[in-house]
Amino acid sequence: MKTASIVIITISAVSFTSCDRSTDSKIVGTWRWEDEHNVEELTLTPDHSFRSLTTYKQILATPSVAIEVGSWQQQANELRFDATLTFDKTKRQIKRTVSSVTEDSFTMMNFADHKIVTYHRFQMPLCNGVPIVEATAVRDSDLLGSWELHYNTHDYKFNLLPNGRLEMYGLIDSQWSQLSGGKWHISDHELIWQADKASYEETEPPVRKLIISSAGKDCFGIKEDDSLEYALRRAK
Repeated sequence: MKTASIVIITISAVSFTSCDRSTDSKIVGTWRWEDEHNVEELTLTPDHSFRSLTTYKQILATPSVAIEVGSWQQQANELRFDATLTFDKTKRQIKRTVSSVTEDSFTMMNFADHKIVTYHRFQMPLCNGVPIVEATAVRDSDLLGSWELHYNTHDYKFNLLPNGRLEMYGLIDSQWSQLSGGKWHISDHELIWQADKASYEETEPPVRKLIISSAGKDCFGIKEDDSLEYALRRAK
């Protein structure tokens, strides 16, 4: 039977109080931790919601990413996270101690195994464009070329070719490696692409639909359903 999850972080180097909004602001933002095998990106927002993405560094597949969402609140010298795993709605409990907080990093120790990890502030790539509205036409020709995307903790590159072919690459060990090929086209405000082959976790080639939500100089903002907006940036 699966149990409810509350992530608790005790702050030892920085003292919190219920009204200490200035300390709150120090940990708001996106943070990244990684070792030779794993990577996590943790986003803490001013409205006290959070989002955590955890995956293996060598596996660049969407199903491999564990996504937890929920809320975080101060409780005296603790941070309390109510966390839910989006894949199957599992809730779990984790306790951590924070030993230091600076503008660019903070260090935490897991209560269970005493493992110490350091998170560094991470700037998600953005596209500061104008919103795409129904009257705005997006054409296949607008997206021809090579594009880069940071998505689910990894960096990807897409080559969108004029014959409707797509090549997808992933950045592994600082090298671009081709992951798959497929077909692509624009329908209304969606970039639709289908891989040539199914992955080991799928029974048939998947069809991905990315909503083009904004346009800027050499970039587009894209979304999956009602998710966060990601930046599709023209490769240099």
